[in-house]
Amino acid sequence: MQLVAEHDEILRRPMKAFDFENPIMDPHELVAGLQAIRKEFGGVGLAANQVGIDARVIVIGMGSFEVEGTEEFETAYFNPVVKSITQGEIKMIEGCLSFPDLFIEIRRPQNLVMSWQDADQKQWGERFGGMVSRIIQHELDHLDGVVFTQRAQHVALEKARKNRKLSQRRRKRIDRAI
Repeated sequence: MQLVAEHDEILRRPMKAFDFENPIMDPHELVAGLQAIRKEFGGVGLAANQVGIDARVIVIGMGSFEVEGTEEFETAYFNPVVKSITQGEIKMIEGCLSFPDLFIEIRRPQNLVMSWQDADQKQWGERFGGMVSRIIQHELDHLDGVVFTQRAQHVALEKARKNRKLSQRRRKRIDRAI
């Protein structure tokens, strides 16, 4: 598994349900692979299509390297379905492993209720809020073929692109100096 680049077509089309009867790979191996890539690149979430796999599967994980003082946890969601979202929205800066160095202020609902299956095909449902809700919403967008740049206001997107170019130029200068 490898991260796909931001212009890859798989990021812009809806993913198929994960078929437990005829799986593309063992669900536990898929989760392990997705979590390994998420951790390797320092992310808090990853969708299967971000590594070129056409399946409705996302993983999330948070812990000591993201927010000091938080407990580490990892989980996976197969075939997630949003049941409801709150009316209130909040703006936060988001990044995406498929869009390196691009950080954009995005407005999203604060809470959501979702159902899903785990890797053993057990059905679950829960209400999510705060950062976990935001991460899940970002990853669900991936499964629906929506990238976070599509959620950004034009001015915020242009500012983020400009900041990314400056950051990349600085990094190149530093790399040449070393």
